[in-house]
Amino acid sequence: MRGESVTLQAADADGIPYVERLLERNELPTADLRDAADFYIATRGGQRVGIRGLEQYGTDALLRSLVVERATVPPAIAATTEFSDLCPSSAVCMTKNL
Repeated sequence: MRGESVTLQAADADGIPYVERLLERNELPTADLRDAADFYIATRGGQRVGIRGLEQYGTDALLRSLVVERATVPPAIAATTEFSDLCPSSAVCMTKNL
């Protein structure tokens, strides 16, 4: 998967249930999901890999949530002791290609 771009698309009515499930699975709040934040679904190679939500207040914004599907974590990262044993399952893994 390395080298494939991640694409963000606004979560429409069909995408909101995915956002809710991913937030709930990671024990993050969903009560005001439909009112407070703008959520985007991240895809890579046509597969959903995570979400990002922002609450905007004029020129300021609060990063509401940033969650990736654990199954999409690169194998080299997933095999580390830090990731597999020390990080709780609710921990979010972020990557950046260098």
